[in-house]
Amino acid sequence: MFDCVVLMGVGKLARNCLLILSDKNYRRFFGRLIYIEYGNNAASMKEFCGKIGACHYKFSNKQKVTDFLASIELKSLIISASNLYIFPSCIVTKTNFKIINYHNALLPSYPGRNAESWVIFNQEKKTGITWHEVSAEIDAGGVIIQETIPITDDAKAYELFQQCFVIGHKCFEKIIGDILIDKYMSIVPQIKEEGRKIYLSSEIPNNGLFDLTMYPSDIYRLLRSMDYAGLPIMPLLKTRLFGQEYEICKYSKIPHIVSQEELLTISVVDEKEDKVEVCMKYNDTYDLKIMMQR
Repeated sequence: MFDCVVLMGVGKLARNCLLILSDKNYRRFFGRLIYIEYGNNAASMKEFCGKIGACHYKFSNKQKVTDFLASIELKSLIISASNLYIFPSCIVTKTNFKIINYHNALLPSYPGRNAESWVIFNQEKKTGITWHEVSAEIDAGGVIIQETIPITDDAKAYELFQQCFVIGHKCFEKIIGDILIDKYMSIVPQIKEEGRKIYLSSEIPNNGLFDLTMYPSDIYRLLRSMDYAGLPIMPLLKTRLFGQEYEICKYSKIPHIVSQEELLTISVVDEKEDKVEVCMKYNDTYDLKIMMQR
């Protein structure tokens, strides 16, 4: 059993994991419950932590997080749930720590950031989540549990993002009881390919640009891969039209309206705001409509 449980992360997954840990059926297996808020999050969890009896610490500096973790001498379980902090080796190697992490892909595939974007862009048929042990290498520790999610032809990044959180929450419920009592669990080592790619937050599919001469299916795939429904994860996709750069406002796949002869139509929607609508033939059934603005 553990003397202390520390949870780091943001959003619904971190909140749901904290709720599970605060339940009396689990709370009796450890001492202190600590939540570390790292970064400048729009919605602080301080009030929520107070309601469930968790100690709340907020740090905007990575080094201060490291210093705080390094100061913990109690036997501790560290849970990383949608967490931006990368554990340095001095923390990973602490003998009093067990660290587990949630990842939104089926490791060893797609380690790093924004996996839901890359699986769409790379035309994968499935993705999923992984809870794994944390090692010195990013997203490389032994696998505790995984679950698969199919990727549909119209799937958008934010939809996979949300589905992964739901599945991640359910999988956490399955494993946390055994982890808290230090029960033996079958940990599966990752078989990593040599030179595997770790995706960075600075990387964007197709560099965030498309050309209207591309196949509509490729444009649609790129649009979906960068669609986070307004979340500040990816920038707006851009293209060039009439020698000017335009940002994509919205897009949709609609029943076929473009005539067989017209594979592409461009119309000015709002001249004052420089809004343009592009409609192109997607297939015999659907057209792809894109609204863009300078």
